[in-house]
Amino acid sequence: MTVYLFFNTPDIGDILGSTQSNHEASGGFGPNQVATTLGIGIFVLLTRLFYIKNKFINILDLILLALVTYRGLVTFSRGGIITGLICAIAFVGIYFLRGNIKTKAFLIPRLSIIAIILASTFAFTAIKTSGLITNRYTNKDAAGRLKTDITTGRAELITSELEAFYDKPITGIGIGKIREYRYEKTKILAATHNEFSRLLSEHGILGIVILLILVLTPLLYRFKNRRNNYFYAFLLFWALTISHSSMRIAAPAFIYGLCLLNVTYETSPLRRKQTSAARLHT
Repeated sequence: MTVYLFFNTPDIGDILGSTQSNHEASGGFGPNQVATTLGIGIFVLLTRLFYIKNKFINILDLILLALVTYRGLVTFSRGGIITGLICAIAFVGIYFLRGNIKTKAFLIPRLSIIAIILASTFAFTAIKTSGLITNRYTNKDAAGRLKTDITTGRAELITSELEAFYDKPITGIGIGKIREYRYEKTKILAATHNEFSRLLSEHGILGIVILLILVLTPLLYRFKNRRNNYFYAFLLFWALTISHSSMRIAAPAFIYGLCLLNVTYETSPLRRKQTSAARLHT
């Protein structure tokens, strides 16, 4: 995807005029979805730097990290990039807490290099976008004025979905009906961006049951399986992604499933055949 975006999008300076999500910089696809996918790439590349201890591969991953981060930033969709970084921080936190003194000492220089790469990439992007990316991440418009709504309209969508739940808390308003309900109430024609509030509005009390199952199942499984260092990062990715981008792509569901990974390496005992002489002796 990163290669495609570099070769199939116009120069970023020619297509920017605001701080809104940019379809052209996203290769003509939805900026939210592209940023989410690139956010996964950022997370994967960051975590590889802690597990793979090969200088050539590490340098290659750092270069790729800078390229993927740049392409993610210029989509001007914040959710996917911030989610990827939060998940990476969660992973590093678990990795640090579980590591011994040697592991913790190994982490500090790596984290410093990663911070320099990310900061340099953001600074380069700020120059390429004439400071618009800085405005975007500080919740300002192109003129530098602070916006009142940091959620870019998502809070209003969530409010209408919660109102639908309050109207019909037992049965909900019906599957797929929130778009129509919202238009009737607010004249806003927009699909949901938050699966948590959508479940409540469309399914009512059953939505609460569904949410409890989705949240508690991996957490209870965690008590029996603590070997998955990616657990909290994966669970966070699922929760954060469906909170800002709903289920536009299958990635949240797939990565939610990875929370339940339990990889074990079992080796069968080595059994040697008895020699003919040994059998005769027996």
